[in-house]
Amino acid sequence: MKNGKIVVKVYFNLGNFTSIAKDAEKAGKRRGGLQLLTQAKNGFSDQKVANTDGISKFLKMCWQYYREQEPARLKELAELAEKEEAVNKRKKELGA
Repeated sequence: MKNGKIVVKVYFNLGNFTSIAKDAEKAGKRRGGLQLLTQAKNGFSDQKVANTDGISKFLKMCWQYYREQEPARLKELAELAEKEEAVNKRKKELGA
């Protein structure tokens, strides 16, 4: 816990990190054109560090959207289950 906030560390492979960074740019949570990997501070030339600017804002936005859309998703899933049940019942009636 840091200053009353909880810190969560998330690890991505380079492929996932690249796609998340692109999505964050599209969503406007990360500036376009930022380098994915930058020179490590006080490091050798081959030492790189991930540039995570804007990634936390993007992940928070995704979580918030997921929570806000949860009732609609659950309602649609219930409707699909009802339709599936009706189709299965009809199949039994037809002898299939």
